[in-house]
Amino acid sequence: MGMFGCVVTVLVYSFILTPRDDGETRCRRCGYILKGLSKPECSECGEVI
Repeated sequence: MGMFGCVVTVLVYSFILTPRDDGETRCRRCGYILKGLSKPECSECGEVI
């Protein structure tokens, strides 16, 4: 893979795995914003909140 491939892989994984801190409450499974829900579950993936 080489050094360049390793660096790119680390950067991609760190971007994906870094939690978002935008002040919104999000689903822990898919990241969908949980504002205005009518049921205690994510309307995107069905995760129980």
